[in-house]
Amino acid sequence: MPSLSPATLAVVRRVWAARLRVDEQALTSPGVVLVERDDMDAVVIVALGDTVVATGPVPALSALAPLGAGRLLDLPDLLQALRDHAPDPIGSASLAYAEPTAGAPAELATDDDVRHVVEACSEADQDESGIREMPTRVVAREDGRPVALAGYEVWDDAVAHLGVLVVPDARGRGLARTAARAAMDHAPGLVPQWRASVDNPASKAVADRLGFVRTGLQIAIDVSRSGPGRG
Repeated sequence: MPSLSPATLAVVRRVWAARLRVDEQALTSPGVVLVERDDMDAVVIVALGDTVVATGPVPALSALAPLGAGRLLDLPDLLQALRDHAPDPIGSASLAYAEPTAGAPAELATDDDVRHVVEACSEADQDESGIREMPTRVVAREDGRPVALAGYEVWDDAVAHLGVLVVPDARGRGLARTAARAAMDHAPGLVPQWRASVDNPASKAVADRLGFVRTGLQIAIDVSRSGPGRG
C-alpha cells in the first residue's frame, strides 16, 4: 500500500490549515475541530487522516456540535442534523495526494484545444473537472486531435490542484492518465492533489494508477436558504 512521505504530508496539512483557518497543529491529532465562519453560506467538512474539521456559520455548526467524527462524515447524518437549516448537498469528494515530480516537458493547450474538448463534454463533466477555471492546462492528442485536457491551479505555492477532462468517445484508453501525468510534470516541486467525487469511481481509479494516496474527504453542504436567522 503506497504512503506519502512526512514532508508531503506536512505540506498537505499546512495548506489545508491555511484554507480552513485553523492552527496547523490541529491537523496532527485525532479529533474534531469546529471553525466558526459567518462569512460562509455553506458547511464544509474536511477530514485529513484522523482529524475532522467542520467550518461554517455558527447556527449550522451548533447543530453539528453533538456529532462525533464518524457521523460528521456521514451525509445522511449531516443532513438530519442540519434539517432546520435547509441543507442542500453540494458534493462529497475524496482527497488524494502524490509525491511531487521532478518535471518534464508538456504541451500546453491552446484556446482551440480547450474549446474542442470542453464543448464535447457535458456540463456535469466540465464542473466535475474544474478545467474551465484552471489557469494552466495541458493537452493529450490522438491522431492529432485534442481529446483530453488536464490542468491545475496552485494553492499557497505548494499544492497543484488537478483537474482532467476527456472527450466521451476517447474514454477508457488511458488518456486521462496521460494528460494528468503531463500536468503533474508541468508542476515540478508542487504536491499534486486529486479531488474525486465519491460517485466517480473512474476518476478515483485514474488517481490510483498514478500513485495517488487517498488521504482525506471533503463534504460541502449549502445552508444559504436557512433564512435571516442564520447569522
